[in-house]
Amino acid sequence: MFSSAKVGCWDSSTAVLLPTRESVIRVGVGACAVVVAALNAQCSTFTPALTQDARVESPPVDAALDAAPPDAAADASLDARDGAPEAPPPDDAGLDVAAKPDAADDADEFEDLGPPPERPDDVPPFMSGVATLAGASESGLVDGLRTDARFNNPVNLAVSPAGDVYVADFGNNAVRKVEPDGWVTTFVRQRAFEAPFGLVFAPDGTLYVETDANDRGARTNDSGTLWRVLPGRRTATVVARDLGRPRGLALLLDGRLAMSDDVHHVISMFSLEDASVTPLAGRRDASGYADGAGAGIAGHIDARGASAQFNAPQGVALDATVALYVSEAEGHYVRRVAPDGDVTTVAGDGVAGYQDGELRASRCYGLEGLAMSPGGDVVYLPDGDRGTDQAYNRLRRLPLSR
Repeated sequence: MFSSAKVGCWDSSTAVLLPTRESVIRVGVGACAVVVAALNAQCSTFTPALTQDARVESPPVDAALDAAPPDAAADASLDARDGAPEAPPPDDAGLDVAAKPDAADDADEFEDLGPPPERPDDVPPFMSGVATLAGASESGLVDGLRTDARFNNPVNLAVSPAGDVYVADFGNNAVRKVEPDGWVTTFVRQRAFEAPFGLVFAPDGTLYVETDANDRGARTNDSGTLWRVLPGRRTATVVARDLGRPRGLALLLDGRLAMSDDVHHVISMFSLEDASVTPLAGRRDASGYADGAGAGIAGHIDARGASAQFNAPQGVALDATVALYVSEAEGHYVRRVAPDGDVTTVAGDGVAGYQDGELRASRCYGLEGLAMSPGGDVVYLPDGDRGTDQAYNRLRRLPLSR
């Protein structure tokens, strides 16, 4: 089985763990590097939490792509938690982007960066334990040997069914491919493909990518766009635009995508067949945390469906009991979302900081991603500084009771 591939960014040495078929990955933002260690993960399926009447229908894919562009000025204030300034589009104005998933030949869409560097016969071995897979402290857009390759704010990654690592190179507006020995090539870089973040693979090798900007040049809190890269191709085509900002993606066994929106504070299900969006948990634009019984900190709600509330849900992972685990970047909690949309709190007391021990008394600072152990009984968390000067640079382990 194959599942989620979502993590957050690693600002100035924050580590992020990612569940994959055979590995957990750390992504470096401050160090502009990709680092690898070992783990595993599962896949799951969900039942919508709300009734059919509450299902939010989006236009069919083709109609959604022909819709008028949003008013970018209305959402000019963007969340800058990723710590990276908006990068200018690549100098490839002569290129065009396919607007629909069934677009024809993509040969003209890919930016020609020239032939890759010559691959050496002898590649230096990795050091034991955690090692740098590719990149260095300097930013840039350089392909080749892992010690020569450069990234610009690599915020997320996914491992393909073939075992290659695909990186959301946020500052370069690109998806990069890293082979197991660290050899780097640029996989997707094209006009109107800007600020990639969310990544997830389907079992057949299809890659889905979320970009914070849409293909019409808007980059707002609502311009998040889902793209598809078919197996054997190197061009991303638009599936749906203006979905909010669903930086967390997880593929379910029924073929839908679970999406966590860290701006609008909701968990939703996206149909790849008709582009419809079904709410699972959370109330759009209602952030915060409150006890469902009325006690606790005002604003936090553990409840079902739209009665639940989140505060910047970002990392998403699936466990073996058909449930999603979600990290809250602003709420400082780890939450569990059952298949029926029932939300409970797993760890954290809502206060940013560092505290090990009992789950509900524990504290974390930088919850931008999470990963699940192969058995679904341990959650791994990156606890970094989120681009600040705070001294939080740990990986945390949360055992789950059954």
